[in-house]
Amino acid sequence: MATTTIEQGGLALATREAVAEARRQRLRERLAHTDYLRLVKWLTQVMTQREVAAGLGVSQPAVAGLVKSAEKVPDKREGFSGADAREIAERYAAGLLTREDTIGQLGRWEYQAPVEDDWLNTPGTWVDVEYVADIGLIDAEMYEAIAEMNEHLYG
Repeated sequence: MATTTIEQGGLALATREAVAEARRQRLRERLAHTDYLRLVKWLTQVMTQREVAAGLGVSQPAVAGLVKSAEKVPDKREGFSGADAREIAERYAAGLLTREDTIGQLGRWEYQAPVEDDWLNTPGTWVDVEYVADIGLIDAEMYEAIAEMNEHLYG
């Protein structure tokens, strides 16, 4: 991708930087929604849906819809910043985690053994780390550092 400048709101931004910032903002938006759903799920465990609705300034049916969506969102693993390796890597790529925190968390994650006949579709395996590296959520140096912490998984 060629680097050019564009004018937006009076600011000149290099397109490469603008694309990177747009990606960070997209990730932040998705992660904020995930966190919101987790929080609503927790709130409805300690308050009625009507109380939550009043507090949020929405209707009770809206809260019921949020709870239904929240049921599909896995909880963060205790001691980690996400429910899985991808969420942790997304938080890093969004600028919400430091490089060191990300390497540390992905390095101490307990990866599952893949199902022999379906190793690509087994969640929670080392393939998740390979995937986040492949799509650019972590860089090659981070991948190598995480791999060194998990040598027991592949050799």
